[in-house]
Amino acid sequence: MLPIIGIPETIAQGLAGCRDLFCRMEGFAHISRYVTGLIRSPNKTLQGIYDLHVWDRHTPSRRAMHAAVFAAGWDSPAFMPRHRAQVAYDHRGRGREVISLDWTLAHHERGPHIFGVDQAYDDVQKRTAWFQTVVTAVISNRRMIDGLEVIVQEPKALKEEMGYLEATAKDSYEQMEEARNRVLELLHHHKHRLEYRQRTEIAWEIVQQIEEEGQFPQAHYAFDTGVLNLDLTRYLESRGRHWVSEVECSRHIQWYGQWRRVDVVAAELRQDHVESFRPVSVQRRNGERKQFWAFTKIFHEFGKQVTGLEAAQVRKEEAVTRHFRLSGVAQSIVQRAPACASTSERYAFAEGQITDGQKCRTIGREVMRSLLALIKQLFAAGKSCAELLEVLMPA
Repeated sequence: MLPIIGIPETIAQGLAGCRDLFCRMEGFAHISRYVTGLIRSPNKTLQGIYDLHVWDRHTPSRRAMHAAVFAAGWDSPAFMPRHRAQVAYDHRGRGREVISLDWTLAHHERGPHIFGVDQAYDDVQKRTAWFQTVVTAVISNRRMIDGLEVIVQEPKALKEEMGYLEATAKDSYEQMEEARNRVLELLHHHKHRLEYRQRTEIAWEIVQQIEEEGQFPQAHYAFDTGVLNLDLTRYLESRGRHWVSEVECSRHIQWYGQWRRVDVVAAELRQDHVESFRPVSVQRRNGERKQFWAFTKIFHEFGKQVTGLEAAQVRKEEAVTRHFRLSGVAQSIVQRAPACASTSERYAFAEGQITDGQKCRTIGREVMRSLLALIKQLFAAGKSCAELLEVLMPA
């Protein structure tokens, strides 16, 4: 992979609207370099990104970059609302808009020391694995998909705690110290229950925030069943929003004022509205295929392979949250890169359409241009090949 010289123009333009959220220009430059690394670096950890950069004058330490990205006092809570306000312009007058709320498992083999990581059996890999449960909100149309929010669900061992409390329960406690310890155990369990947020609660908070901001007045909602509940549907209907989700064919739904089975309604729609109600065959992660009947086919692309969603090696909650948010913003920047439809054999499969790979290549070309400019400057200054190598790839 080529060394990264400076900040590509596409990245600089994509983050320019967030400059006022950062106290110092140096910190904002570190953020820009980190986002560049999420897109271009094969190793999307902070260490891998830091090692790939070539610094202009004074080389900052890796610790300084870590502090600027994950620990500095820039306005992290305002980052995603600002991002939503910026992408909202590209989602107006572009046809049907759908906000999709879903959840995914971000696999992380670094273990339990990282915030949000839990251990459970993976049905796909057929083994016990470490992962983070991530709730996402994404808005999509025919042209692009933008992340609106990313929240990691903090796991709590409530069942294990309750099992311990039941196994160690006594009818009476003769010693005051023993009784005191027991009360503390019960209070800690109660505190953990109050702190625990289910996926449905996280989704409810995300939807409320999006609706209160009012950036997407024409968008309706699609939900994974794991983040949907009755209160959320009533809230959306009170605001005049439509919503869809996966429903069992034997369920009864309100259809034009009557309770009717879903499969009966589906049979009518397949006959009367063939153009919009169509089957979608989906291959699950475990290899099985399942067929759905869908009104709108939404492609939920989250960036595990492109922008390093699963690559964070930070432990604290705030640092993990910042990494996920920057990864989501990096995906939006990629989709807005000024790429042209390629006619080369490499992209023949795209049939003249612009792909995300071509947009990443555009950013790569900007990195290459900066690298060539630096090489030209160093040779013009009389530097030898050995000196040039030391600048680009220090021993």
